[in-house]
Amino acid sequence: MKTILLWDPRFPDRRPARLTLEDTVASAAVRAGVAAAANPAEAGALSAGGALDPGLMAEVVLQHGTGNLTRRVFLPYSVALVGAAAGVL
Repeated sequence: MKTILLWDPRFPDRRPARLTLEDTVASAAVRAGVAAAANPAEAGALSAGGALDPGLMAEVVLQHGTGNLTRRVFLPYSVALVGAAAGVL
């Protein structure tokens, strides 16, 4: 589980949401450019890998944190596919 700061691409002037997600989804969001590592020590691990397309958006319901709270967010379609392939979304 990694903590990221996730920006909503629909509202770029709003503050990012702080979410704790599975490593694969957190890394995909960082590589797509819609999130940043909340902990600078984890930035290298989260950004490892190829860049993902931030183009098309998909509405996704995420479970985050240790209590599995739900939150509806808009993520790039490429991030949603990575999460679905990993069995997280």
